Amino acid sequence: MEILFSKETWRSIVQIMLALILIGGGVVGLMIIYSGDPLLKIPQESAFIQTLLQTPHVFVPIKIIEIISGFCLISKWKVPFILIILGPIVFNILTFHIFEEPAGLPLAIVISILYSSLVYSNRSIYLKLWQS
Repeated sequence: MEILFSKETWRSIVQIMLALILIGGGVVGLMIIYSGDPLLKIPQESAFIQTLLQTPHVFVPIKIIEIISGFCLISKWKVPFILIILGPIVFNILTFHIFEEPAGLPLAIVISILYSSLVYSNRSIYLKLWQS
């Protein structure tokens, strides 16, 4: 069986896919805060979303981190470090869609799989953190 892509090529594809999702989510999130366009509104029933929208000093930095992290993944700049920063964000995306908005769960699962595969592909770097 012939291998279509090398491991490095697959890693690059996964990084770009995750980066595009993060950049898109970050931009849409900032547009929700700063735009009056009803097409960009998300369901307001969630108390969690209401709290985030009422506290832009929390929501805006999260979205800016998503955008910057996405560009760092595309440029392959400090990927292991960026993945450490993205860990809590990806976890919160997944848990939010599990408990609050199940309609977005498929995308949250895709994000989690892409993130996990990148962490796994960089596992040798993370293992060094646990060695004394």
